[in-house]
Amino acid sequence: MEPIRILQVGMTSNYGGLESFVMNVYRNIDRSKIQFDFLTLHDTEIAYQDEILKMGGRIYPILYKRREFLKRYMSLPYSFFKKHPEIKGVHLHRTNLIDIDILVVAKQCNIPIRIIHSHSTGYMFPVKKPIKLVEKWNRKNISRIATHFLACSKEAGEWMFDNNPFKVIPNAIDVNKFKYNHNTRLRIREEYGIKDQNVVGHIGYFTDVKNHTFIIDVFNLYHKRNPNSILVLIGDGPLKKNIIQKVSELSLLDSVIFTGISQNVHELLQILDVFIFPSKFEGFGISVVEAQAAGLPCLLSEKVTREVSLTNQVKYLPINDPVIWANELNATPLNGDREKSFEKIRLAGFDIKTIADEIEIFYEDIINKKKIN
Repeated sequence: MEPIRILQVGMTSNYGGLESFVMNVYRNIDRSKIQFDFLTLHDTEIAYQDEILKMGGRIYPILYKRREFLKRYMSLPYSFFKKHPEIKGVHLHRTNLIDIDILVVAKQCNIPIRIIHSHSTGYMFPVKKPIKLVEKWNRKNISRIATHFLACSKEAGEWMFDNNPFKVIPNAIDVNKFKYNHNTRLRIREEYGIKDQNVVGHIGYFTDVKNHTFIIDVFNLYHKRNPNSILVLIGDGPLKKNIIQKVSELSLLDSVIFTGISQNVHELLQILDVFIFPSKFEGFGISVVEAQAAGLPCLLSEKVTREVSLTNQVKYLPINDPVIWANELNATPLNGDREKSFEKIRLAGFDIKTIADEIEIFYEDIINKKKIN
């Protein structure tokens, strides 16, 4: 029997939290029963594209210019879903409700499974009033468009879905992959020329929400007291050049490492001594779970959900004063026992094998209720 094919929508070229979550599930779900395909509206490759193809996933780019929107929108039901009757469900991953057209189209084409999955508690980019009106309409009508609602955290579901009931599916990781490894730490530190320095680290897309400007302000204060310290920033994004400029103006270029996008975050976390995450808001923060699995003490913004606090090494701080963070960094022990933390993450239910099984059962329950073949 052929597997049920579920179309995943929302992946980008960024190796971010959303993309990591989808791929973690895809790697661990029983692909003889459930197979993922991917729809992209971008003109670039999506993250993990080669791996997706190797695992039997299909990638469908649907590209059009803005002036062609209405023409393409009207043709989508007939040019895509009619061409692919094997697709029985759409799983839309969103950080807002501005663009849910694919679910509207799926409903028009009688696709029985239409899931929307919230991955945020706020707007990642500034939103103009006309666009907010579109989202207001979508929010009002979403219960007639989607069949099921998922969220990465309680706060993310409440922010996006109002009074619609939703199921929380925590962002999970391959816990064993992130377990502290001293040999890896030495090897990767040598690659980056890091010797005995204290290393502060952060993972995040370079956007305003991730608050990199604040991170630099904090590190600048900390570095003045601890000149033998390094800041490692993992990721890429539109504001990266601005942050590099700020680092240069503060004469910190020799003390800040920009790794760029990495598919080996589990290795990079080994070289850190403390993790810093001062987001202005956050749907969940899978990077924080990864950092804890690697045994790192974590300093988080008060805007980050408490659902990610899984060890006794997490501390929440306000983001109105970098001095507070610099003082806390200075007081944080950097030589704790890192090898045991990964088991706490597993016992807390954040191992991807547990979550992949839960999602598989979720899909199968819908399929059985709707009698989909």
